[in-house]
Amino acid sequence: IERVMVYTPSPKSSPRRRSAEELQRTERLSKCPDRGLCWSSLPDIPWSMGYYVSDNGQSNFHIYLWIIKDLAWAQNWYWVAHIVGGAALLWQLYFFTKSALNRNLDDAWFNSTVFMWLLGHYLWMDGELHDYRFPNKESTYDARTIQSGYIFIAASIWVSLYYIVMKPLRLANYVSYCLKIDVYQSEKVTWRFPFYFQSWKEYENIHSLFWLLKDTGWNWWVPSMVVIFFVPTFLLSIDFVWITLWDRKMLVDHAHYLAQLVWLCSASAWAAGEFFLTPNHDDPIGLLNFSLEARITSRWYASWMLVLAFVPIVVLHMIWIPATVRGMVPPRSYGMVKDHSKGNSIVEPDISLKEPLVSDVLHD
Repeated sequence: IERVMVYTPSPKSSPRRRSAEELQRTERLSKCPDRGLCWSSLPDIPWSMGYYVSDNGQSNFHIYLWIIKDLAWAQNWYWVAHIVGGAALLWQLYFFTKSALNRNLDDAWFNSTVFMWLLGHYLWMDGELHDYRFPNKESTYDARTIQSGYIFIAASIWVSLYYIVMKPLRLANYVSYCLKIDVYQSEKVTWRFPFYFQSWKEYENIHSLFWLLKDTGWNWWVPSMVVIFFVPTFLLSIDFVWITLWDRKMLVDHAHYLAQLVWLCSASAWAAGEFFLTPNHDDPIGLLNFSLEARITSRWYASWMLVLAFVPIVVLHMIWIPATVRGMVPPRSYGMVKDHSKGNSIVEPDISLKEPLVSDVLHD
């Protein structure tokens, strides 16, 4: 089945607004067959190692690295935390370089923000783990915490400039971004507030802003700031899970949004323990230590929640890989766009699993 998007610009609508509206309208007309519980169907793409080098797969693999880094931090696994945290930093640096080389200002802006955010986490983690591993040496925790705090503030200001300056003045390039890159998501799911957010990716990025501000309040020891920004971060995570839950083509995305939600709850439980619940009990305790001290330490519960964050991912792969091996998931080709006006097919150079399942054509 091939769906064709007929693009008829309205003279009263701006070029930026009408692109998102056309994507939303087309999605509403075509989404009905895909409605239903995502876990009642198989993934719409076959599993392969090539998935992890696609745009979507790379983003999801980065989530794995970040969760493992946080688990190693919570458990005081010194070398695991530094190796995996360093790998996550390099991975994010690759994302930024890729978007910069593609001249995608929006993506480069947010990738640079996430890189600063992750760098702040790495320094914060390094200071604490250093003191645990080398108790007889001079403490570095306070210095590292201050350094990471300033990096968090810089990242918060940087990403806020996008919403205060770049977006209102329409200096960013989300029109081309929506049409060329994010059409895969646009075809599959309807995002909230389309009058403001021009794509699912833009709607998703606001979640990172609130999470960053929550971590900034945690680092600077401002409990009220943590609580204030936890609320929108949590609500957006719930919304991502809810929207993808009811689309049969979004099983892979839903599993990772579910893992992200559990990860957020883990970080928030850890912060709440330091601020309110168990302020005098925050030392790392082994996962298999079920002592009284462990059971009154929020950090221990946060560690188990980070382990549980991998449950939906493991369940997904337990369904996905066997179904692919048994031939239950139909193969699919990527990067093929048919030009009906010329009656031929054009192969795009960037072959990615983020391309739509069925090619869309925009006629101006």
